Amino acid sequence: PTIRAGIGMHTGSLIMGITGDEFRMDAATISDTVNTAARIESLTKYYKSPLLLSDHTLQYLDGQNNFHFRHLGSVKLKGKNNLLSIVECINGFDELQFERKMQTLSQFNEAMSSYHDQQFENALQIFQAILTKDPDDLTAHYFLNNTKKYLREGVRKNSTGAEEMVNKYKLRLRSVFFQTFDHYITRSTFITGISKISLPAFGIIDRCIKLIEICCNRLDIFFIE
Repeated sequence: PTIRAGIGMHTGSLIMGITGDEFRMDAATISDTVNTAARIESLTKYYKSPLLLSDHTLQYLDGQNNFHFRHLGSVKLKGKNNLLSIVECINGFDELQFERKMQTLSQFNEAMSSYHDQQFENALQIFQAILTKDPDDLTAHYFLNNTKKYLREGVRKNSTGAEEMVNKYKLRLRSVFFQTFDHYITRSTFITGISKISLPAFGIIDRCIKLIEICCNRLDIFFIE
């Protein structure tokens, strides 16, 4: 099977150093910049794009004329007030896909302009035309599906078209943990990556509940503009 990886890029200051004690030390980077880059990387699975970067990174990029970009709009990260503009670099695709995306680049930009202006009927027609020429453009598929949803359900009052993306994943995560409670209680063990530590059944439930909350809170919750 093909292994695909997404890359997210953001530019800013950070703190880098060694953390730990005499028994264990590790290199670490601490920064809002690093967190933002990680959130951008997580967006690749929604946009189905291998390489995304912030508009802030694009401003610092030398030789921009050597690359080709598609502007995907803005995202609002959890706990942030400012919107972050997201850009897709299509040079990361294979030669055939790259050529197809270059052929539809002007149409894609027009469709995105209509999409953000909430002219969804016009955006729908253009995205469909793009996919006729390039049916493997998964990013266009993503925005086409969103466009259909807005045409079907409408846009919330005082909304710019933003939507929360991960409610269903949060529910799925909770479901997985609750389904595994019986397994944990029966074996009375908490399984880590390399060891098994005996724990009382009540303690296991309590820890699992806490783990659910931690994981849910650390999930990348963001809004798409």
